[in-house]
Amino acid sequence: MKRKEYGEISFGEWLQDELREREITQAELARRAGYTLRAVNRICKEHTSPSLFTAEMILQSLGYRFEIVEDERKWPGARTEGTVPPLRGATGRTPE
Repeated sequence: MKRKEYGEISFGEWLQDELREREITQAELARRAGYTLRAVNRICKEHTSPSLFTAEMILQSLGYRFEIVEDERKWPGARTEGTVPPLRGATGRTPE
């Protein structure tokens, strides 16, 4: 399933799809990003939204470059390979 190709989705939905496509477990992602399995699981199941810092750490652990873009229309990588689509859900909160 490639929901991320069809418009805006939540960070948790995107992350679940990304892990499935890459055949990476939540435990492996937690190890790479420096978070607990529980924290990654809560993000994937949308029980919590990641802080921007947490989102950045997760994205970097998956090999993505993190950049905040104020206006989505000005985002040059909007639909190119190796970029993350616009995501809802990054907040100032930190997962437990």
